[in-house]
Amino acid sequence: MRRRLTAVPVLLGLLAGLLSTAAVTAPAALAYQGCNTSASASASPTAANAGQPVDFTATFRDCNGQAVNTVVTFSQQSGPAGCTATFTPTSVKTDANGAAQTTVTLPAGCPCEYVLAATGNGVTVTTTVRENGCLPFTGAARPLRVPGGQVPLGALGLVLAGLLAVVGSGVFLVRSQAR
Repeated sequence: MRRRLTAVPVLLGLLAGLLSTAAVTAPAALAYQGCNTSASASASPTAANAGQPVDFTATFRDCNGQAVNTVVTFSQQSGPAGCTATFTPTSVKTDANGAAQTTVTLPAGCPCEYVLAATGNGVTVTTTVRENGCLPFTGAARPLRVPGGQVPLGALGLVLAGLLAVVGSGVFLVRSQAR
């Protein structure tokens, strides 16, 4: 008995693969390449003991390299679960050089990586500080970085699901023809 092959599973697999690829690549293709502000962040020291003050500085400049006059808000972007760094002050106006500085204190009993953020003029910059005692292979959760931007792990899962659907449809097609 010869089985009749339908194209529906193959078409659905191809469609899923194309849609998942488009969802990831479309934003990068439409990225604005114009003049952006120049901003940077740094911490000193980059590794500290709990309670030790860390100087966190963010600098904001315009397209011409001139200092941006803005209020900068400091925050913790990520760190060990249930652990929060303290910022003193939590926001400050940039100086004549476009720099804003705060003092960060890492909490006791939470050794690991902390990603510190500074937001000013619609731009957020980050830097990482490591509390002494953190195991070398652990750290704060970070997005997957790829050339041309960041891909959230959810989008990566969508791409992998699309590829699995395409490959699975191809296996179904080959097995159906073999019988």
